[in-house]
Amino acid sequence: MVSLHTTSNLLAQSIRAHRESRGLSMGALAEKAGIAKTSLSKIEAGQGNPSLEVLCRIASALSVPVGDLFAKENQPQLYLVRKDEGRVAVSDSGLRIRTLLVEGRNQRTEIYEMLVPAGATYHSLAHAPGCEEFVVCSEGDLRLGPEGQEVLLQPGDAVRFPGDLPHSYSSNTGACSTLIMHYPPAAGISR
Repeated sequence: MVSLHTTSNLLAQSIRAHRESRGLSMGALAEKAGIAKTSLSKIEAGQGNPSLEVLCRIASALSVPVGDLFAKENQPQLYLVRKDEGRVAVSDSGLRIRTLLVEGRNQRTEIYEMLVPAGATYHSLAHAPGCEEFVVCSEGDLRLGPEGQEVLLQPGDAVRFPGDLPHSYSSNTGACSTLIMHYPPAAGISR
C-alpha cells in the first residue's frame, strides 16, 4: 500500500521536474495554471493536498495528462552527454558539429557543440521557414549571421538570428561555440 506521504512526494517531484524541464519558474506555472504561487509552492514541497481541479489546471498548464503527474516512469529523465559522446559531422570547410540534443518532432529544438577551425568559412543554405539559430561563443572569435548581417562574437558573446536565410560561420583564430536551432510548429499541426 502506498502512503499519502509517498504519493505527495512523488507528485511534488513530478510537478517540479515537469516545470523545470519546460524552463518555467514557479510563478510562471502558477499563473499559467490560474492558481496561487503559494499553493504551488506547498504542492512542490510535498505539503499540499491539491484538489482534482487544481491538479487538472497544473497538468493542463504543463500540457500533460493528469495521470503523468503521478507516474514515476513519465517524469522527465536526466540526459547526460559526455565530452567524447554524440554524433559528429564535419563539413568540407572543416566546421565540426557534435549533436548534444535533438528533441521534439513537430516543434523541434537541436543543440550542438560547434568547432570552427582557424581560417575556415562555412556557408549554410537557408533552413526551414521560421527556423532560428542561437549561438554562444565560448572560445576564440566567430563571425556569423545571415549574408550581409554577419557579426563578430568573442568568448561570452551570443547572437540569435533567422536560420531560414542563407548564412555563414567563419573564424580567424578558431572557435568553439554552442549552437541551438529552434524550428516552429508545422502549420496545421498541433503541438
